[in-house]
Parts: sequence; structure tokens; C-alpha cells
Amino acid sequence: MEPRLGAMNGNFLTSHVDYADLSNVEQSQLLNLLQEILVLVAQGADDLDITNQICRLAEGLLPNSVASVMILDDDQEFLNVYAAPRLPPDAVQRLSRLKPGPGAGSCGNAVYRREAQFVRDTLTDGRWCDLRQVAYDFDVRACWSMPILSGKASGKERVIGTFALSSFEHRLPTSFHRILLSIASSITGIVLQRKDHETALRIAAIAFESQDGVIVTDAQARILRVNRAFTEITGYSAEEVVGKKPDLLHSGQQGAAFYAAMWESILETGHWSGEVWNRRKDGEIYPEHLTITAVRDGNGNITNYVGSMLDITDRKRFEEKIHEMAYFDQVTGLPNRRLFLDRLEQDIGRVARNGSSLALVYIDLDRFKEVNDTLGHNKGDILLVDAARRIRQRVRSADTVARVGGDEFAIIVLDFTDTTEIDRIVGDVLRDMQVPFALGDSEFGHVSCSAGIALYPQDAGSIEELFKHADQAMYAAKKRGRSQFSYFTALMDQEARERRELTNDLRHALSVGQMKLHYQPIVDLATGGIVKAEALLRWDHPKRGPLSPAVFIPLAEESGIIHDLGNWVCLQAVSSVVVWHARCGREVQVSVNRSPVEFDRKEFRWVDVLASVGLSGKSLVMEITEGLLLADSEHVREQLLACRQNGIEVALDDFGTGFSSLAYLKQFDIDYLKIDRSFIANLDVGGSSSALVEAIIVMAHKLDIKTIAEGVETRAQHDLLCTLGCDYAQGYLYSPPIPMSEFEALLMADARFPR
Repeated sequence: MEPRLGAMNGNFLTSHVDYADLSNVEQSQLLNLLQEILVLVAQGADDLDITNQICRLAEGLLPNSVASVMILDDDQEFLNVYAAPRLPPDAVQRLSRLKPGPGAGSCGNAVYRREAQFVRDTLTDGRWCDLRQVAYDFDVRACWSMPILSGKASGKERVIGTFALSSFEHRLPTSFHRILLSIASSITGIVLQRKDHETALRIAAIAFESQDGVIVTDAQARILRVNRAFTEITGYSAEEVVGKKPDLLHSGQQGAAFYAAMWESILETGHWSGEVWNRRKDGEIYPEHLTITAVRDGNGNITNYVGSMLDITDRKRFEEKIHEMAYFDQVTGLPNRRLFLDRLEQDIGRVARNGSSLALVYIDLDRFKEVNDTLGHNKGDILLVDAARRIRQRVRSADTVARVGGDEFAIIVLDFTDTTEIDRIVGDVLRDMQVPFALGDSEFGHVSCSAGIALYPQDAGSIEELFKHADQAMYAAKKRGRSQFSYFTALMDQEARERRELTNDLRHALSVGQMKLHYQPIVDLATGGIVKAEALLRWDHPKRGPLSPAVFIPLAEESGIIHDLGNWVCLQAVSSVVVWHARCGREVQVSVNRSPVEFDRKEFRWVDVLASVGLSGKSLVMEITEGLLLADSEHVREQLLACRQNGIEVALDDFGTGFSSLAYLKQFDIDYLKIDRSFIANLDVGGSSSALVEAIIVMAHKLDIKTIAEGVETRAQHDLLCTLGCDYAQGYLYSPPIPMSEFEALLMADARFPR
């Protein structure tokens, strides 16, 4: 799993926002934004540059929008635009000196009410009554604003400004966008407070009795006076150092050449400033920022030297923490994707110069999501830490291991004579991952991994191509089964290209009418009449012709298109039920397959669709797979329970091919078991398949579950199923999947099967 993101206003590193509902892609986007900003902070970028970049990154995650930061003036009376890289200058001018209040738009209200403001329609919402003309003139249709809070002062956090996303279309933020706003406003607050803190330090350092240590020497560099801050920093009292030279603080970290160059600068320019490592009285070596200025008399002769020293131990620690957060994974301690890419670039340059090769090994944990969903994120973190340890112990010291994604790792293998060395490393890792992970509290995680390998320069000419090819090889390994690894081949690239093209075509298939819904009758074996139907999606591709769902459904699941397809299938199925009821006087129950991926979102509710046309929940059956039950996810359980409460029945598809237990069947209130066609195909009197089918039917009936046989193609199979007591059947013996109109004709004729 990815680390959960903190709500960064003052307590970023301790509080957490649960964002488990977000997709892996959304989680990765938020973490990439955070890491990119941390890199800028670590590099000492200007505060305005950092704030502008935060805006640009946020805009990249919400298409058709602009981001802006407004801050309150010193009197806490008016808001002014501080950063808005894509906001027109005249818009900036018109928003200047905005007085917070109930009609002052989303930002004015965020300050006025001290809470986030999400306005879907700026043209009608009362919170925008004072800025309505601005909304019209600049086509702002929606605006979401989050207050930026300072650190606590007098026991209360103070609002210092706002971070906003203004949209050119009417919409409200999703969970992803709300967390994005929280992160962006929090980082901006940290940056602005850092700016104020540094300004205050510069002002305070003017006085002798400042937080900076001050030391005054004569022209021979003998100490005349030090201030109290000097004593606090070094541990030496004034009495202990007056009359001595400052070299009593030397740590030995800088050599004679360093000090020679420093004094040369002082004598030539009268000034030197930089970082040094000094030694306190107790022997501790610490970093300080030192400034030395030569004081001259009226004749230009040096009379004194004044040194100002600032203990920067805390700053160094902060910089180290920032560097660690920017370049290292916070869960496993491994290099993250950013640092891994940097090392890969260096290694590629090195092998290009010496004519050798390197291997990129891309590793993906199989079934890690199930561990996260069933045991929780903390257990998932424990597993990731142990997985990282297992991988590290199998590579050599010259190789690099990194965590590059939620459940993805990568290895750079250098200096190999042939691929047998790579085979050994990867084979050891795959075997190690099959050993159960002890997660505490007597719980164990069971995962495996798949790996793809690409070689440089044999398989790729760039980092991007190398990663792409290693990923394609990993995808091929997954297709072969768990705990497998594959080397990249040119054929994989071609297959990946075809998958991308087909996925792009799939994105438009619904809108251009290429998708069709066919229905396969489900027959009551007691009467031979049609009582149900299974809705089956068909894609008539303009160039490739009819495509099997086995081809395009996996692509839809990988790309997220499955959500739109699933919603469309449900709407079409419900529409067909309404039509058949009106024309045939019968309410046919339709089974609709629901992909496990669709359970990741909760926005689309079948119950609402049924209610909108006056149908009961009994009109639909939700078909799910056994793997979904094995995940034992709480949000899956909630959605299945909601179906049960609203009358929608649940069928378990392809029963007998997975690992379902009787406990799951009762726990999830399954209504129908669909006996897989592989059992039906070999069905004969006295055979093993017959015994298995009979056992499934008897078990199901004991649990008050009905059975449906799939793939019935012969009269003999039909007769034996009747003898065994199966409730329903479907297959080509009765009818193939057919268009809605043909199915309607069967209903009108009150067809009986087998004919």
C-alpha cells in the first residue's frame, strides 16, 4: 500500500486522512505531487516558485481548471492573489483587496467561515453574489477553496489565506479532489510560514543579543567579547574564551586549505559567509552558518572582526528529512521511483561508456490488494517491509532495489556475464515471496510475485523504453500464472501496442453504438419455460469484427472503462425488462455480470435505476465471481448486503472452478450457484463430473440455494440435470445469446425447451 497522506496544517506528520477509497492511480498522483514539491523545498527553491508549481501540479490533476493562492494582508482585512500562474492578469487585478464575507466567493467564504467551501455553480450560489460578474467574465462555473492555516498561536490556528481550484464547468469535488485540496493548501501553508520565519530571523539577527551567536575579536583575532547566544551554542562561557582565538572551536572537519581560502576572502573583500562544522565544549560536532566581517578604521586598517554564527543543526535535520521524504519510500526505506530513475540514468551512462549491459527487473506482488483489504493497511505495510527485506537479501551490493509503486518493486542488476545470474536472483526472489508473511497477532499474508526483465541496450535505447518493456514482460509473466518471470521480446511490444489500440477503441465504443447487449434464456428445468435471462455484452468492432468479452473485458478492467460499461449494461438490461413487461405481460429476471473492479466504486446504484422505472429488486440478479468472496472486503460485503436489503438477488458464477467455502456462501447470502460449463461438458451417467454436479446441487439445496447449469448443449445433459434435481439451465441446447427483439419473440411464443 501507499502511505496515507496527512492533513498537513501544522500536524502533517502525525494526523492521517484515510484515502483507501481512492484508486491506486489517484494515490500515486497525490504522492507524486507531494514528492515533487518536497524536492523543490530540499533544493532551496524560491517560495513563490514553489507555490506556483503547487498550482500547476493541482491543475494537472483537475483538467479544465485554474489554481490560485490568496493571502491575507498584514491587517488581516483583505485577500490578495499571491500565486496563480494561469489566471489572467485582469482577473488577478479584480480579485485584489477582496474582503472576506458571506458573498465574497469561495475564497472569501473560506476565510470568513474558517472552513472549506465547495461551490458547484458560481452563477446561482449565494456565496458568490458579490463576485457574480467576475464569474461571468472569466467563465468560472465552479470553485472549491480550502483555508490555509498557520501554526498555532495563542492556542488557536490562524487563517492566513486560501488555496482554490476554479473550474470552467459545473462540478463538485470527488474524494480525490478534496484530498488534493487539503494537501495543496497544507503544503502552501508550510511554505508561507517558512518564508515568514526566515524573515523574522534576519530581522532578529541585527541586534547583538540575538539568537545568533556573536563573537568580536581584535585585529589579531583574539576574542574580546561574545554574547549569550554564543555560550548557548558552544557551551563556552565568556570567561573561558576571552583572550583566546576562535580556532578552539575547530572540529577538524575542514582542512587548512579551507581556512586559507576563507581568510583570503575576508582580507580581500572584508567579508566571508558559509557553512562550517564546529565543535562544542562537550565535544559534539555541529553545523553552523558563519558570517565574518572585517571592521576598519578611518585609515582603512582592520581593527576588529565580527562573527555571527547560527546553529543550523535543526535545519540540517529538516533538510535530511525532506531529502529522505523526497527520495526514499517512507514505508520500506528503499529508494523511491524518483531516486531509482536517477540511479538508473547514471548506470545506463556507465554501461554505455564501458560497453556492458544492465537488466531492469520489474516486480509486482500478486494478491497484495487482498491482504490490504482483508487485514488492513497496517498489516499491508508490515508485509511490504518484509518483502523489501527479502528482495534486498537476494541482490548483490552493486545492485539497486527500489519501491516504485504501491505493490511494485524494481531492481537494477549490473555486471553480469550472462542471464543465468539474473535468473538466479529473480528465481530466488520469486521463491522467497511464496513463503507466508508473519504480520503479527497470529495473522499471515499469502502473496506471490510476477517479474518482467528488460536488458539495456539489447531491448531499449532509453529509460522510458526500458521501463515500458520490463512492464510488458511482467504483464506476460502474470498471464502465464503466479510466481513466474519473463524476459522482454519484440512480440510483447507488438501485443502491448495492440492492447493500447484496442483500449483506445474501447473508450469510444459506447458512444458510437458499437456495443450491443444480447440475452441468453435461462430455462426452468421443471417446466421448460423461460424464466430468466443472462445479459451478455457484445462488441462489434468496425475493423476486427465481433470480439469476445474475454478479449475486451480485461482491458476495460485495467483501464477503468469497466465502470461505464457496467453502468450501461445495467441501464440497458433494466430497459429491456420494462419493455418485455409492457409487451409480453411478463417480468423476466435478468442476470448482469459485475466485475470485481466495479466494487471499487460506490457511485452507481442498481437500486436507484430500478426505482426510477418502478421495478422491484427482484428484476435483477447480480452475478459475481468466487474471487470476490475470497477477498472478504468490507466494502464488498456492504454492497452485497445493500442488494439483499433491496431485493436484488446474487448469483455466484462459474462455481467449482475457484476456492469458495461453505462459510462464504452463507456469509454473503448467495441465492444461486451457476455450475461451471466445464463440469457440464463432461456430464454422463456414472461419471466423476456427474458425481460432482450432484454433490454441488445437494449441497446448494441444503443451504437453500438454487442451482443453474451453464453450457448445456445436448438433450442427454438436460435429462441428467433434471434427474439430479438442478433447478435451471442455460446453453445452446435452448438458445445462444440473442438480441433483445429475438428474445422478446421467444417470450411472446411462450417457448418451451428442449424442443
